[in-house]
Amino acid sequence: MTTTEQYRTANGRVLGYRGVERRDTLLKNTEEHVGSVSWHKASIMEIARMSGCSPATFYQYWSTLEDAVAEILRQKMVSRKRIGKHWRRIREDLVEFGGWEF
Repeated sequence: MTTTEQYRTANGRVLGYRGVERRDTLLKNTEEHVGSVSWHKASIMEIARMSGCSPATFYQYWSTLEDAVAEILRQKMVSRKRIGKHWRRIREDLVEFGGWEF
C-alpha cells in the first residue's frame, strides 16, 4: 500500500496495518477457493475458515462474494497495465541482460 492509497472496509472505515493484512489474506483465500470449486459452491464460510476468521470478518471488508472477486480482478488488471506500460523496456532488458530471445 502506498502512502497515498488507503483501503477501507465496506462501511468506509480506513484500515490499519493488521486490517490490511487480514484483507489480503481473505483475498488470497477467496481467489484460491473460487478457483478450486464451481462458482455456485463457493462459500464465504469456507473462505473465512481458510483465513482463520469468522464470516462476519469477511463482511467487514466486502458486502458480497462478488465484491471480493471484483477486487481481485481489479488488482490483476492494474498489475497488468503497469507491466504493459513498461513492456518495451522490460523486453529490451531481458534480451540484453538475460539472453532472452523474442
